[in-house]
Amino acid sequence: MKGAVQLLVSSLTVILFSCGVTSPIIVTVEENTQLDPIEALLSKMTVEEKVGQTCQITLDVITKFENDRAVSPIELNENNLKEALLKYKVGSVLNVGYHTLSQEEWSTVYKSVHQHYLSGQSKIPVIYGIDAIHGMNYTKGSTLFPQEIGLAATWNTDLTKRVAEATAYEVRASGIPWNFSPVLDLGRQPLWSRHFETFGEDPYLCAEMGSAMIKGYQGENTDNIDSLHVAACMKHFVGYSASFSGRDRTPAWIPEKYMRELYLPSFKKAVESGALTVMINSGVVNGVPGHVNYHLLTEVLKGEFGFEGFAVSDWEDFIMLHTVHKTSSTLEDAFISAFNAGVDMSMVPLSPQYKEYCEIMVKAVNEGKISKERLDDAVRRILKVKQKLGLFELHNYEIKDYPNFASEEFKVLAEKAALESITLLKNTNNTLPLKKNQKVLVAGPTSDNLVYLNGAWTHTWQGADTNFNTKGCKTIKQSFESFLGKENVLFSKGAELFYENGFEKTRNLDLDDYRKKAKESDIIILCLGESPTTEKPGDIHSLNLDKEQLILAEIAYELGKPVVILLLEGRPRIIREIVDESGAIVQCYLPGDYGANAIVKLLYGKENFSGKLPYTYPKYDGVIEFYDHPKSVDRSKSGDFSAYDPQWDFGYGLSYSEVEYSNISISSDLLTEGESLTVSVEIKNKGQFSTNEIVQLYLTDEYASYTPEGKKLKRFNKIVLNPGELKKETFTISSDDLIFYDHDENKILESGSYVLTVGNQKINFFFNKK
Repeated sequence: MKGAVQLLVSSLTVILFSCGVTSPIIVTVEENTQLDPIEALLSKMTVEEKVGQTCQITLDVITKFENDRAVSPIELNENNLKEALLKYKVGSVLNVGYHTLSQEEWSTVYKSVHQHYLSGQSKIPVIYGIDAIHGMNYTKGSTLFPQEIGLAATWNTDLTKRVAEATAYEVRASGIPWNFSPVLDLGRQPLWSRHFETFGEDPYLCAEMGSAMIKGYQGENTDNIDSLHVAACMKHFVGYSASFSGRDRTPAWIPEKYMRELYLPSFKKAVESGALTVMINSGVVNGVPGHVNYHLLTEVLKGEFGFEGFAVSDWEDFIMLHTVHKTSSTLEDAFISAFNAGVDMSMVPLSPQYKEYCEIMVKAVNEGKISKERLDDAVRRILKVKQKLGLFELHNYEIKDYPNFASEEFKVLAEKAALESITLLKNTNNTLPLKKNQKVLVAGPTSDNLVYLNGAWTHTWQGADTNFNTKGCKTIKQSFESFLGKENVLFSKGAELFYENGFEKTRNLDLDDYRKKAKESDIIILCLGESPTTEKPGDIHSLNLDKEQLILAEIAYELGKPVVILLLEGRPRIIREIVDESGAIVQCYLPGDYGANAIVKLLYGKENFSGKLPYTYPKYDGVIEFYDHPKSVDRSKSGDFSAYDPQWDFGYGLSYSEVEYSNISISSDLLTEGESLTVSVEIKNKGQFSTNEIVQLYLTDEYASYTPEGKKLKRFNKIVLNPGELKKETFTISSDDLIFYDHDENKILESGSYVLTVGNQKINFFFNKK
């Protein structure tokens, strides 16, 4: 391992002299023992070097600027680079500047950032991280896949793994070994601006999809990750998405029972799947900021779950303990408390912040406010991840080593992911599939720009700058024109999205032109939704879609025209007023650069819909409901249990095929603790289209000492059914699937009656606790 020391000893005591330390370090070893290279390196490092490893800065700190703008093509500022890496020993760099870079520019960054290690001036390589959350979204020409919420709608773990593999390839093709993905926060607060970055509202679906993504990113051997894979980063541990207000980085209240049952399972599964790093929740849970929650970080994550990787803060979050959360009266206290709570690397991204961090931390260690054992633990974790990524054997990165970057293979995969994600929510009187001889009007604010297909984290942080749209990729309007011919497609936008006082609004455009073309058309494709945005800029006051968008549907209804509504949105916006009169409604989510091609193929029946909602779609702005609600949520009055009334339920989605479930059976109607049973069901495709059916198994605990949920997803599988084909699907359920938690985080397993549901089929069994 380059930069580390390996000693083969034949005596019992070895004396090491560390740079800058006058007294020797005495290490006692067994005869003929080879010291672990990480331990050998750690034993030689100064406090300053160790602290530097825990510091992460953003690319802008070391980028050359002219007239307050980064030079283009990018160059690095050699003086700033030397100061950060050689003087302050900074161990990590992240991010892109304002916008996406070319592969050639990333090559420049790579060679500059790693030059001191490659030349021997620095003994430890830098680990570079990036937010590549739906493909390598910060490299020009890369393959952009559906956002995570769309992947969740595929319910296809194998496909998700393949998307992650392709993403990892293109991230490494940009010279970067560490990806800040996947997001494992639950999407149970639809107001939240990062809802689209989640795998939806269910903990089991989230855990399974997250695990698949991690395995795709990291490959089969997490102890020796090759140059085609990256280190994954599970985020944001934990409870970030559950804010009361729905606004980003605001407090959440999560009782211990629900923390265990809802928010922790995806992270536990991720640790079991070998995730190498974790990013911490920027918000506050139960009054404790995520970055100082010793119980969750050290006792649960590192202790109980056995997480051996390292934890990195989010942007400036050590500092925000002092400036925002007000739990630390000084920066010194903020840095010390977060580090001692268990965060191993601090994203103190800017200058002079990072310098102050390093100086304060060195002083804190020397004064005993941070123990040398805790510092060594953090640095050891960081060095081990660098070792597993092969960074100590670093060599010059060459673009030519990645010939499949932006390949046709990856583009086909991106379209397939979009095809399997897009969800048909309504199809009245066979409005779909469309007929090719129909005159089509394409309209709506999201109809003719790639930014509405991709969302945030696309070429720029917010994803709204059209200057960087991928060349050659089509908007929805362009895809219709390509498929039908321009002469058969009318276009009138009717409305556009804009920002005023920091909030998104809609204004109408030439409604007379829209009415005229609507009269001339046979069918209207109405593209509605929201602007790309995330984090604090994405905060909204209401889920209601603006009336200026709804009016486009209402005008079409007045003209008696059939309307297909396409929703391009990061979170479910309320459209209750225009649902009933529509011919069809399609949830497209944020399907990526090849989403428009997929949409057209689905609308014309060239492909069949198979996506299912990964969340409960709300009907009313003031009511947030989830599919796994207890019985009390159903109750509207005495004896009446009809209150639960979402627009569409979790797991819902139509196709062009009629699928019939029948003959559910169970291996035994008695389950004993420590044992398992199997449940089988037959599924038949009665339609004329081949279909991918998502078979979903739900468990209901009929009575429990704590109020049980009405049902909980326990298993799922996506199967292919040809026309007329019948298949038998079998799942296994064990007693572990019946466990729930009390308010003190204790596991509870109780004897009682349970119901298994698959489609419209139900079957009962009894559990007997020993």
